Amino acid sequence: MNPFAAKVLGDLPVPTGAGRSNNFQALLGIKDYSDKFDVKIDGQINDRMTAFVRFSQRKDLPSYQPDLPGPSGGNGNGDIHVIDQNFSAGYTWTLSPNSLIEARFGFSRILAGKSPPFLGGQSMQDIYGIPGLPTNSDLAGGLNSQGVSGFSLFGRQATNPQFQNPTSWDPKFNYSLTRGRHSFKFGYEFLDIHTQVLDINPLYGQDQYTGNFSKPTCAQLGQPAGCTIKSDSGSYNLADFMFGTPSVISLGNDLIVNLIQHVNSLYVQDDYRITPKLTLNLGLRWDYATPLYERNNNYSNFDPGCVCMVAAKSGSIFNRSLAHADHKDCGPRVGLAYSLTSKTVVRAAYGISYTFFNRPGSAQEGINAPQAIFGVLNQSIPPGGPAPPTFLTTQNSFTTGIDNPANFKPASSNVAFIPPDIKWPYVQNWFLSVQRQLTKNTTLEVAYNGNHSLRLPILGDYNQANPNLPGQTLGVQARRPIPTFGPITWLDPVGNNNYNGLSARVEHRFARGLYLLNSFTWGKALGDSEQALEYYAGYFQANPQNIHDLKDEYGSSSFDVKINNVTSVVYELPFGRGRRFGSDIHPVLDAVIGGWQVSTINTAHTGTPLNVFYGPSTANDVTGLSSDFRGQAFQRPNVTGSAVSQGNSAMINTFFAGYTFTTPPASAPFGDLGRNAFRAPNFEQWDFAANKTFILRESLRLQFRCEFFNFLNHTNFGIPDTKTTDAAFGTIRTTYPSRQIQFALKLLF
Repeated sequence: MNPFAAKVLGDLPVPTGAGRSNNFQALLGIKDYSDKFDVKIDGQINDRMTAFVRFSQRKDLPSYQPDLPGPSGGNGNGDIHVIDQNFSAGYTWTLSPNSLIEARFGFSRILAGKSPPFLGGQSMQDIYGIPGLPTNSDLAGGLNSQGVSGFSLFGRQATNPQFQNPTSWDPKFNYSLTRGRHSFKFGYEFLDIHTQVLDINPLYGQDQYTGNFSKPTCAQLGQPAGCTIKSDSGSYNLADFMFGTPSVISLGNDLIVNLIQHVNSLYVQDDYRITPKLTLNLGLRWDYATPLYERNNNYSNFDPGCVCMVAAKSGSIFNRSLAHADHKDCGPRVGLAYSLTSKTVVRAAYGISYTFFNRPGSAQEGINAPQAIFGVLNQSIPPGGPAPPTFLTTQNSFTTGIDNPANFKPASSNVAFIPPDIKWPYVQNWFLSVQRQLTKNTTLEVAYNGNHSLRLPILGDYNQANPNLPGQTLGVQARRPIPTFGPITWLDPVGNNNYNGLSARVEHRFARGLYLLNSFTWGKALGDSEQALEYYAGYFQANPQNIHDLKDEYGSSSFDVKINNVTSVVYELPFGRGRRFGSDIHPVLDAVIGGWQVSTINTAHTGTPLNVFYGPSTANDVTGLSSDFRGQAFQRPNVTGSAVSQGNSAMINTFFAGYTFTTPPASAPFGDLGRNAFRAPNFEQWDFAANKTFILRESLRLQFRCEFFNFLNHTNFGIPDTKTTDAAFGTIRTTYPSRQIQFALKLLF
């Protein structure tokens, strides 16, 4: 065993349980400091003009304990900082009884980022004698990322540190005019966004051990060719770590970019009251959003035509962004409301809207080579060895300068490709509802909602490696269609998602101290694309396993919830002054039993989809990437069998009981299991609150609140390990929070 591996393994915490998986459990500490304030001034200039100004700030500074304590831990978000400052001002001028002008201005500034544990401490060179990594205090500190496939990550989170600091200016102007049965509204809005970004990773380096290089051959075991060798991917990868033979080496350079985007919007709307029973809403919105570009032209793109990197330059929007502007984003909207009777209303609507702020990851930010380096070096060793002369061990894995722009080599870097004719995604939305008044204070609404999203970005590897031929065990780089380039993160705008849902809503408006609302939804979300960074902590984006075969990716979206029911009840207890009973009780007694209000929310929904995948060996891997937001393929296994019924005590250890998963061969690495084919456990929670307002004097009140989240302390299980090559596959070792109680006082004056 090499000294580095010996120290890392020796510094791991002592297991708290037996076995090789789920053998360490701990309650992770979370600290959170949060405050916010708002200031608003309203002014009446004269009888026709009003104005206001408002300033708000929110500060949130949570700190998360690493998954594993001690020097070999550090994985997790660490220390997070979010400071959100907003300023807004508005002016309204009533020109006449049927027309007015509104002017609004908004300013927003956000500072948001994270830093890992041990930042500013001793460097990798100081602790482990490993050269080639940063030693400055704003990047160095502790163990870097060491990923042994099948085991928890050793060292810091690969994407830490990181930050995004957007600043935006948003002026808006509206003119409203009422003429007869028409109410017109015309407007213009301008949005100017500047974002300072540090989003290159890993800045402190990462070694990954997925190659199974330590797996012996039949000849090495003294067995005849074709003998059976135990399949234990995790053990072979751990042995690779002990021997210091990484399969993937990654290191990025420290570069901050300043992104700019402008959005211009024009809109017109007409609310036309055709008859006393029928109102028609017609609208049209035109948006022009520039592609992202960089303040200092630190921007580039891969060009498939010349098979080269093209740099941005001063001049037109295309010269600076390397993408053609999209001027045709027109979104019509139409809606109607029709009163069938005095107690029944039918509503319907359809509209198209565009989205300009997708963030599938750093690929869309233009952070690209050669000025920004995502250095990725894929290595392989032939079965039985020996290692090639150029093979880098853990000890010297960062000595080649793969993070240095001056040493840029396309074959050992992860560049990005955004098609220059890319269009902004858009969504078609429609709904139909019928609302009926059942009693004086009770209404029922039944609705159908649907949407269809098109041109969504899908992340993949444009240079995805071809599968090995039968009997071959070539590494990733040797199988790429463009051998002079490594992985090419591809923002492919062909995603297609849809949602259809039926909902029912019963509302009993506040009467006799009681308010009740129950909302039920039965829906289905399907598609072939996902949005990065929008999933469970510790989970991943369900990327395609084969970017060239998207038809097999169509399935449940990761956020799909089939059934969801939420019940809310607010009840003022009828005791105390001003209530049905005890309206004349003594003030002291009223302070104890009078004036209480209780509220409850019960939430129940089905589980969200789970994507089962396997950790590919070097021979099976087709991207050589380790991050979903850079286009990593999540290759799925073959599956047979069917689910079996089991209780909770068995489910947490064998969630996928009844199924048999097998890793496909290197010549056919894409399994037959569908994307998001399973579902997480269902969720049920009852929250309860009680509050009371004490009248100290006429203009001074004190409100007391007592809130119970998960009042019954019901156990809601987290998601299972969905990686078939993990020793912990199919086990659940997390839960949603247990019962939490908080008290609050609020002074009103």
